[in-house]
Amino acid sequence: MTRQVMLRFVLLVIATIPFYGYATDKILIINSYHSDLDWVSGASNKIQEVLGDEYEYHIYDMDTKRIPREEFQSRADIAFEKVKELKPAIVFLGDDNALRLLGKKLNDNQVYTVFYGINSNPRNYFDGKNVGKLKYVDGVLERPLLKRSILYLKKINKNLEQIRILFDKSPTSEIIFLDVFNGKETNIFNGVKVHVNLISNFDTWKEEVGKLSNQENTILIMSMMHRIKAESGDGFVGYESVAEWTSENTPIPLYGFWNVAVGKKKAIGGFVLFGEAQGEAAGQIAKKILEGDTKGNLIPVTAEKGRLLFSKTQLEKWNISLPENIETKATLVD
Repeated sequence: MTRQVMLRFVLLVIATIPFYGYATDKILIINSYHSDLDWVSGASNKIQEVLGDEYEYHIYDMDTKRIPREEFQSRADIAFEKVKELKPAIVFLGDDNALRLLGKKLNDNQVYTVFYGINSNPRNYFDGKNVGKLKYVDGVLERPLLKRSILYLKKINKNLEQIRILFDKSPTSEIIFLDVFNGKETNIFNGVKVHVNLISNFDTWKEEVGKLSNQENTILIMSMMHRIKAESGDGFVGYESVAEWTSENTPIPLYGFWNVAVGKKKAIGGFVLFGEAQGEAAGQIAKKILEGDTKGNLIPVTAEKGRLLFSKTQLEKWNISLPENIETKATLVD
């Protein structure tokens, strides 16, 4: 082999090595939000369960449910520094903010990355490129199981004609509004009129709930609530506080899309999504990569596992009896 050929070979090898060195036994999970949220911790725990205890796990929370938007980028910069410091075999990105701010950078630097909990089209975060053609990135999509939820809700509420859905005005809510509801406030799904409101502050949230007092054959669904601003305009009210106030003051039955919305002082229940389903699907993708399936051209999957979950306390409060074919499949809490 000539010196010139040898040099070309060495350069080719160097070009295939990730910017931070070599793969290790460390796993880094970067959450858009914070680990105190049941959805976040559920997904993270499931990832670790799927991959097993042979890896050293590190978790970094960007906390973007509770900080101002102008601080998002600085949290992403800290997360990227942790990637360089830890040299993980796999980086997991939970939810849209982490993927939007870190996905392209990690792919460009040849870091194997698995995303999950993504509500938008992932190609939006990669300059419109088909994610299935990116060598270092793959992952899991999340979509509220709206149509299936409505089918169950129609069986529980026999005369159901209308659903009102309240969201906060967060990046995730805006993505769902565009992708699931086509950017329209009013849609028809399975013969039911569905009206969506994106709300930024608690005063407006309360006003919208108060308007529902005279609406018959209507139910309310509370969805994202983390970024509802306090009446003073200083900070956010908090998911639990908004959920409990809504549960106590709604004049019509209250349901949810995610398991964290269901409980004694929250929603009645519904066909809900769990973080564990996202974590399991993401963990299985990572497992393939760690076993050597790094050929790229992997196609993101949608984790469509939902579960029927209901609060016994809220069912009693609203004098609702679940149909037998739903009750036998459901999990009851509190």
